[in-house]
Amino acid sequence: MQGRHDSSRGNRTIDQSLRSDGPARKKHQDMDWYHGLLPRADINALLEHDGDFLVRTSHIAGHDTAKTVLSVKWKGKCHHWQLQEKEDGSIVIEERKFDSVLDMVTTLRLKRLPVSINCPALLLNPINKQDWELRHDQIVLGKMLGEGAFGGVYKAVFYNKGEKRMVAVKVNKGNEKISTRNMIEDVCKEARIMRQYQHPNVVCFYGVCVEKVRSSLSYHYLLCLFQEPIMLVMELASQGALDSYLKNEKNNVSLRDKLKYSFDASKGLEYLHQRGCIHRDVAARNFLMHKNVVKITDFGLSKQLSDLAHKYKLKDVQAKLPIRWLAPEVIVTATYTFKSDVYSFGILLWEIFMDGATPYPGMILAEVKQKVRVGYRMEAPDRMPTFVRNIMLNMCWPQNPEDRGNMNEIRCAMEGVLDGKFGVANNRSVYYKSL
Repeated sequence: MQGRHDSSRGNRTIDQSLRSDGPARKKHQDMDWYHGLLPRADINALLEHDGDFLVRTSHIAGHDTAKTVLSVKWKGKCHHWQLQEKEDGSIVIEERKFDSVLDMVTTLRLKRLPVSINCPALLLNPINKQDWELRHDQIVLGKMLGEGAFGGVYKAVFYNKGEKRMVAVKVNKGNEKISTRNMIEDVCKEARIMRQYQHPNVVCFYGVCVEKVRSSLSYHYLLCLFQEPIMLVMELASQGALDSYLKNEKNNVSLRDKLKYSFDASKGLEYLHQRGCIHRDVAARNFLMHKNVVKITDFGLSKQLSDLAHKYKLKDVQAKLPIRWLAPEVIVTATYTFKSDVYSFGILLWEIFMDGATPYPGMILAEVKQKVRVGYRMEAPDRMPTFVRNIMLNMCWPQNPEDRGNMNEIRCAMEGVLDGKFGVANNRSVYYKSL
């Protein structure tokens, strides 16, 4: 099971650190059970059984400093102790002093001493880094592929287990309006969502880099000094973003190509919905092309719902949102459901058959918001086949979310075309069967 390691591996790790004739292990950052800047939400998921433990670094809310934290599961609950670090490298935990973090872990583990008087947790099973927790030295950045408010996306080489592969790396830069802690949590939340999914029409996730070298330094100084930005490592799409591809290759993209792109996108979104994920940003710019296959990406706004939840209410009403792709109920109530993604999928269909054009041409955002909320819809593109027009208008764009189809129904309708249940000729469709 991911996140679980047998105790024998943990013992070997600790024993090696004690051997005088073994490799020199002077820093806890070198140990497999050190997880860098991984946030608490991920840590709590890794600690599964009593005695599971690890060490990490955490940004202190309201301060531009970081602390080393010992995290342990005991009596079914995760406990987190901030360590007091002295200038000489020694640390103090509840008035007990140790030469270093490594000395503390070694002493408490081998002597089976409780971490605290109030909570007699024991360090029994070190939880090592997961495969998706990458080191910065595994990534060599190359050409920038794109840039946004978050930072840039780069083509890069990823070295892993003796092999190398070309990848895309989303590199988050500092932002005065966003705290370092929140930036790390946002990136790791996106990674947490992405690593659950494996599907041909969803961009593949490889890992996240959230290392930290010396926790005594301030975050901004550290990131500047060691050149270690937060990185999200994922599959490299050879043909780039779908909207750009449609614009640049519009003379080479056939009607059947566009039908395939629409079908690919429907399969990817259906897969996410089946697993309880509302994407919240379905748009051509957030689909990538790789070997003529369309893959959904950018989970920065996505929400993973619990088994009992069916909607998500936006907490920050001032948040910057993709207005041209929003369903009317989102504009009015700031409430997202799977059916709001379906509405956005209709906008995506419009984009595909308009060669990547921006929705609601000639309209400013305020006008889009005002008109959509009272029922306005764009006209179907002239080049859109009749059956796709019916899907867009009748299954994606009804004002009432309950009157819309779901992604399974939409995918089945698309599949019917590609399976030959519909004929396509002369850039128009012959409608053989009722949807």
